[in-house]
Amino acid sequence: MICCKVQLSTTKSLRLSNYGSRNIVPTNSRYRWACVVIAVCDGASDEILYDLFTGLKSDLTSLSEDGEVRIRLPNCPAIYEISASAATREISKLQTIDYFRKMFQSSSTNDPETIQELKKVLNPDPEATGTLAVVQDFISGSSLDFRLSLLHRLEELLYRSGSPIDALSTALCKSLSMVGETLNNIDDNDQGSPRQREEIFLKTLKTTQSLVARSLNILDEIGDNQLDWLSASDLKSSFGAITTILRILTVFSFYEEAAEEGRAPVPSEAKYQDFCAVMRDMLCETWRLFYLIFRRLSGITSVKLQDSKPAEPSTESIRQCCELLSIVHEELGVRKWCGHGNGISRLTASLI
Repeated sequence: MICCKVQLSTTKSLRLSNYGSRNIVPTNSRYRWACVVIAVCDGASDEILYDLFTGLKSDLTSLSEDGEVRIRLPNCPAIYEISASAATREISKLQTIDYFRKMFQSSSTNDPETIQELKKVLNPDPEATGTLAVVQDFISGSSLDFRLSLLHRLEELLYRSGSPIDALSTALCKSLSMVGETLNNIDDNDQGSPRQREEIFLKTLKTTQSLVARSLNILDEIGDNQLDWLSASDLKSSFGAITTILRILTVFSFYEEAAEEGRAPVPSEAKYQDFCAVMRDMLCETWRLFYLIFRRLSGITSVKLQDSKPAEPSTESIRQCCELLSIVHEELGVRKWCGHGNGISRLTASLI
């Protein structure tokens, strides 16, 4: 038996006795609401849940002519609100689950059709209709983890299907840009406590580490010069994201240095030293990726594009790249971090 404390709120007080001939609507709503809660708690099939939420949405929509009715269930974590908008969200979620289930069950791991379907749902189309429009809208409002998991799946499929440059574009230009935007906006997030924001930050930083490593692994496999096939416009967003990441990692390196010299308190956590090692590796790897993109955006390319003549890099571009390498070498070398993350060794190997 399920017992729920109920809070009923609307723009106007809901008086069941005033509905006259419409008394049957609130009665049906209470019955359907109870069925939904029980079905969710019992783990009912998606088909049953879809029918129940669709009926509930219809009932509550008819009750919301003078303002949306929202029934709060503060002690029912399975479903904490009963309203037309909440039912709509659940319906969208069920449609999205069904869409992806059919997509992945009807195709092989590297099926080109699956790749096209993933591209379709990950690139919102204002002219999309039907289920596709619902899925696109759901994904655009979903969590960062969910969107990144879809992009990662697309990246893997592209790589396995023999399109490493497209896989690199997915990891570098789309996923990394999304993470950079999240890191930039964490302080502007009014939701959650400072502790919750810290957890989001650390989780996002871990995701960033994986994306940087995957991007560099693809470049190691296909060659650094293959980065030249990506357009400058696509790389600019990821370049901004990498700049944000470098700023965070550099500030932490200053803190680590201050802690070692006694100018800042040393954290008592047992894994602090391990965390420092991970941050050093990440700093070196991110500097390497930063340099490779900086070189590309400076107009220095080594791949001859179709129907084009190889452009000679300007003296100024070469000078700027050499200065950047010198600065990074000094910054990492003074801390004796050259061996971390294959930083300097790989960075100097990318010398013009």
